[in-house]
Amino acid sequence: MADDTVDASMLDLTADPAPNDENQMSLTRVIRTTQVEEVGITAGRILEIDLENFMCHKNLKMRFDADQYNCFYIVGPNGSGKSAIFAGLNIGLGGKGRSNDRGNSLNAYIKEGETTCRIRIHLSNVGDNAHPDYGKEIIVERIINQSSSRYSLKSLDNRVERVVSTNKKDLDRLLSRFCIELENPLCWLSQDRARQFLHQMKPDKLYEIFMITSELILVNRRYETTTNSLKNLNMLLTKWKEQQKAKKANYEELKRILKAIENLEIAEHHYKQLKWWTLWLPIKEAQAKLRDAAIKYEKSKQSHEELKLKLDNRKEEARELEEDKTAKQMERAKIQSKSGQLTMQKKALIAKNREMHDKVNDIDRKITGIKKDIRSAESEVRHHEKALVELMGGVDRDIVGERAELQIQIDQYRHQEQSDSTQLSMLNARKQTILAERDRAYQTVREAQNEARALDADIKNVQREKEQAAKVAIDMMARFGPDTTKILEVLKINAHRFGKMPIGPIGRYIHVKDRRFVDPIEKVLQFDLGNYIVESPNDRRTFEQVIKHYNLRCDGIVVSKFSDYKIDTSRRAPSHDVLTIERVLEISDPTVFNYLIDSDHIETLMLIETDAEARDIMRNRPPQNVTKAYTATASEVMPARHGSYYRFYTNNYKARILTEVMSSHNNQADLDNRIAHLEAQKADANNKAVELKRETGKFADSIKEVDEEISALQKRMYRNEQQIKTVEAKMEQLETIVTRQTAIDNCRTALDENKKQLEVCRARIAELEVTKDTILMEIRQNQVEIDDKQAETNTVCQQVTEMDAIIAEVSTQISKFEIQTAEFARRFQFLEKNLVKHLAAQEAAQEALTEAEQKLETRDPDDTEIPDGASDPPDMDNVPEPDFILPKISAAKRKLTEYRARINGVHVSKTEVVEAKKAFLDASEKVEQQEKECAAFQESFERREALFNDVKRNLPAQLRKKFREFMSMRNYVGDLVVDHENARIEITVQTHKGAKPEDVSESESSDDEADISMDATPTKRSRRVREKKQKVKRELKESKEKGEGKNGKDKAKTLVQDLKGLSGGERSYTTACFVMALWSCVECPFRCLDEFDVFMDMINRRVVMELLSELARKHRHIQFFFFTPQGIQELDCGDVEVFTMNKVR
Repeated sequence: MADDTVDASMLDLTADPAPNDENQMSLTRVIRTTQVEEVGITAGRILEIDLENFMCHKNLKMRFDADQYNCFYIVGPNGSGKSAIFAGLNIGLGGKGRSNDRGNSLNAYIKEGETTCRIRIHLSNVGDNAHPDYGKEIIVERIINQSSSRYSLKSLDNRVERVVSTNKKDLDRLLSRFCIELENPLCWLSQDRARQFLHQMKPDKLYEIFMITSELILVNRRYETTTNSLKNLNMLLTKWKEQQKAKKANYEELKRILKAIENLEIAEHHYKQLKWWTLWLPIKEAQAKLRDAAIKYEKSKQSHEELKLKLDNRKEEARELEEDKTAKQMERAKIQSKSGQLTMQKKALIAKNREMHDKVNDIDRKITGIKKDIRSAESEVRHHEKALVELMGGVDRDIVGERAELQIQIDQYRHQEQSDSTQLSMLNARKQTILAERDRAYQTVREAQNEARALDADIKNVQREKEQAAKVAIDMMARFGPDTTKILEVLKINAHRFGKMPIGPIGRYIHVKDRRFVDPIEKVLQFDLGNYIVESPNDRRTFEQVIKHYNLRCDGIVVSKFSDYKIDTSRRAPSHDVLTIERVLEISDPTVFNYLIDSDHIETLMLIETDAEARDIMRNRPPQNVTKAYTATASEVMPARHGSYYRFYTNNYKARILTEVMSSHNNQADLDNRIAHLEAQKADANNKAVELKRETGKFADSIKEVDEEISALQKRMYRNEQQIKTVEAKMEQLETIVTRQTAIDNCRTALDENKKQLEVCRARIAELEVTKDTILMEIRQNQVEIDDKQAETNTVCQQVTEMDAIIAEVSTQISKFEIQTAEFARRFQFLEKNLVKHLAAQEAAQEALTEAEQKLETRDPDDTEIPDGASDPPDMDNVPEPDFILPKISAAKRKLTEYRARINGVHVSKTEVVEAKKAFLDASEKVEQQEKECAAFQESFERREALFNDVKRNLPAQLRKKFREFMSMRNYVGDLVVDHENARIEITVQTHKGAKPEDVSESESSDDEADISMDATPTKRSRRVREKKQKVKRELKESKEKGEGKNGKDKAKTLVQDLKGLSGGERSYTTACFVMALWSCVECPFRCLDEFDVFMDMINRRVVMELLSELARKHRHIQFFFFTPQGIQELDCGDVEVFTMNKVR
């Protein structure tokens, strides 16, 4: 690829050197034409470097196109100042002079003949981790003179510079923020360091470089310092605990002594009080006995007098009770005699009534027989009278005149019936008219109500669209379901559980190119847009388990074979002039495309803009291979072919999912306007329905009025019909009238005889009724008298019962009275004896009291001291009982002895105890606080140590993986093992033609990855790592032994070689692979590599350059600066910016 050389004016040099200046340089800028893909922006990238009087450069300004490129080659022959740019970058950002292998002091970097030099470096401040105090660019300016240097941090925004700080500490903080490591040899790989790599590729040196580059050695040192600090803290805590223990013991001892002193004072006072009370115990006992004896004597005397009075009164009471009992018994005898007389009178009246009832029953039987004769005679009389009427009814009557009158009446009734029938028909017709009008009014009301309900449903749909639009405004994935975003996150987390990552939701991969047909397309695909596609039933079960575990919900899961190409639908699709759903959709995923073809047959679904055009085409000339058509309004049309009928289904489906990213009619303002418009329409429809319903009420009154008229007319027609039937019956009777005189006479004779028999029977019944009434009257009188006697008898019996109860109660009272009297007599005798006894006890108690008082008066005052606060004599009510005092005295003596032994002559004040307590609490608080801090420190240290151990395990695995990848670019098979125990890195390489990747087993790689898996415990991981190292060593040893046993030709093809057996180019290539692998362990916004291709042959150099370019493409957020004196024509990668420098004269 040819280079495009750009004019030197494009370099934006700040000053043009003099034409004859020996330091003038010829600088060209070469830019590759290949465009770079857009990548993420990271703050801290180098945008520009400006060198003034620095090393060989008089005035150099180099601007890097960091927005387009992240890989830069500075190419030029030796002496062109490439390494000066390298050193300027490091020193300009605060690096030390001895770190750049060009001098031990900074003044050695000043151009010869000058006193000062200036370095300006522009860093980007856009993107991740941007510093808020600066603009889009940060200028780090360092001015170096012969004795010192100074810094200036400036903010550049819109070409305006502003000084932010001149403090070196602020620069250090800025470099730390951007992860720029000035002392990291891998980020600043100079010429000398590159050569040292080639000459010092020894296992221990490699390990040292790895530890320095990854800063693990610095972390190790910090952990050692932290461990020592933690030990010192624990020692200090132990010392403080001992002091706390001593202060606690001192406090407890002082508190014990103070408590013993206080208890001794209390015990001494208590003992004196007990001794004082003991002195007065005999008097207290004597007074108590005297008091008890006097009280008992007085009580007994009072009871004796009261009982004697009761006994005198009870004799009169006993006599009165006996007299009352005798009188009650005599009264009961009189009442009992009267009861017997009443019973005999009642029995006599009952016997008389029984006889009279028999007579009444006999009379009733006679009356019943006579009444039968009367009924028979009355039947004969009615028969003869009826026959006589029939025989005499037609004599001398105008039959013809009566018949004519009856016929006139029938004609009148018939005419009225016809008139009423006509009027009824008119009323029914009127009613049907009113009912039809009412039904039409009801239909109008229902239509208005249905319209209001439809509008209400539309309002709810628009509100749901509004809610959906609000959710979609926050999360576009919410179109396919509320849990879609969470489902996608969960699928990423559990991706390792699937054979292939599920695809979905399907709607993500669909784009409608013609927005006229969004509604019908979504109607067809509405049940598929939220579905997910998996490749196998196992993946489907895994998917269901995952969403169930996280309590999520998705529309559906479909099993379909994944594919990288789309199905050819040309044979099944209609001609190209037919617009189908397939041709309107843009589907980004082949699997989704194939699924929609298989499930919905979108290649056969035609799209037509208008309904009229769809009817015409699908009815008359349906295209071939079209199974169905949809219009822009989502109406569905079935073609007429193969015996099937043309059908058209109107629809008004509105898209809610696909239209979210295509049109703006669903924005919040439009939706609010639609809701307001629908609300107004709904209110109008409701008002219209209410008004129409109010008007339908008028029809009920009209129908009721017509129904009443119809009912009255039907009643009149019924009465007219009955009149006609009556007149017709009379006409039939006229036909049966004849004259028979003989029959009339016979009937009259039989009628007279029957009437006479009726009169005789009725007279007999009257006589029997009178006799019966007389007897019944007498029976009723007797019954009244019987009832009176029964009532009187009941009253007398009740009186006898009451008298028996009264007599029994009196007898009970007499018995109780006699028992109580005997008890009173017994108690009276007992009280007389007690009076004598209590009097003698009272006299004995008085003598004992006198004796105790005499003894107390003769006591020695020195034997008993009166306690503080006690009176002489004491209040006897406050002196305890002997049972209480005597045990207390013994206990008080023991306590006095105990407390005196505790004190042992030592005196302690309360102030001393309070001070000792305060000292102990202060020490306890100090120890507790220190324990918490130590525990927190220990816990934090252990967590960070565990994390550090994980890093020490993971970094070597990452380094080994990257090293293998880079080595394979040259078809070399290499391996790298980091041995932390022996501080070595073993590198083995296979470079012979027969080397295969299988020689380094893939199982080893998988095992290594398993060794660093976080699922394994630290002990198991360590054991597997040791086993793997031992396995590698055995393989190395076996391969060496095999090599020694063969001839010279076989030795040249040794399968595994260390670095000593490699050629210069192979060593350089291996070193480059190792350096690039180490870069994966370093986080820095840029890398600088000076003369990386030293000692490399052309093949290895080309491979390394391609590898470096590939590495740069994979890490767009990192800048790579490569300095080389050789050309890069063999580099095929186009994503680099090349600066070509001429040799400085």
